[in-house]
Amino acid sequence: MNGVGKTVNVSSSGMRFTTEHALSVGTPVEVTAEWPALIDGKCLMKLVIKGWVVRSDSNSAAVKIEHYEFRTRKPKAAAVLPYPSTFTKAAS
Repeated sequence: MNGVGKTVNVSSSGMRFTTEHALSVGTPVEVTAEWPALIDGKCLMKLVIKGWVVRSDSNSAAVKIEHYEFRTRKPKAAAVLPYPSTFTKAAS
């Protein structure tokens, strides 16, 4: 399952984001968020988080971070949302 949402908050231990539908607690996920800072003022980055859902309701979820890393990303033709997040159900 894939989806698109907006980052609500992020810390070193977890992330909360809006969802299009409820996610089951305990579900492993990978969340990708476009990062607002640039490397050397020009290279776009994204934050990739792997973890599991610890809280969820009909329009948001909170994920406990198991692993994270920053990666470079390609620019998009047009911005859709400020700091959007995407999530993917991780393979069990």
